[in-house]
Amino acid sequence: MKVKPLRVLIDANVLYSQYLRDLLLILGERTIYHPFWTDDIIGEWKRNLLKNRPDLAEQKINRTIRLMNAAFTNSTINQYEDLIPLLSLPDDGDRHVLAAAVKGEMDAILTFNVKDFPRSTMDAFAIQRFTPNEFFMYLYNQYQSLMEAFDYQLNSLRKPAMTRDGLMESLSRVGLNNAKYLFGQL
Repeated sequence: MKVKPLRVLIDANVLYSQYLRDLLLILGERTIYHPFWTDDIIGEWKRNLLKNRPDLAEQKINRTIRLMNAAFTNSTINQYEDLIPLLSLPDDGDRHVLAAAVKGEMDAILTFNVKDFPRSTMDAFAIQRFTPNEFFMYLYNQYQSLMEAFDYQLNSLRKPAMTRDGLMESLSRVGLNNAKYLFGQL
């Protein structure tokens, strides 16, 4: 039985890492799931990246954003702002994420900030909340293509080239703690 791909809103903190973002986008291209974001989420990711990585050129980040939007033409959620004041979360600054998820009829939010998206709140809107670890375990249990996507990413890394262990370590360093379990068995 084929599993219906989840509609997943990706939080800014998950987009932050190049390796994690690229792997998620490869999986989205393969329709393992459908990735979504908002201009606000993209703006938050970009601001934090420029603040913390002054070595990165803004033009390079803008190019990445253009490529993401071109590859996933219907992935930007709009017109959710009217829902923001109606929502309550531990961090008011995250209400825009939940509002977009509700407006876009998402199946899940992918975030590292689980404390800011309590299960009780998520359940009220029938939206799952995944950390990257949880999400990849879900995908691992559902799809063989997860391994194919990892191999594709590994083979596409040329500047600089990376070993399988190097990519697994890079993914582990940015919070995908189960990368060695997921991809070390290939």
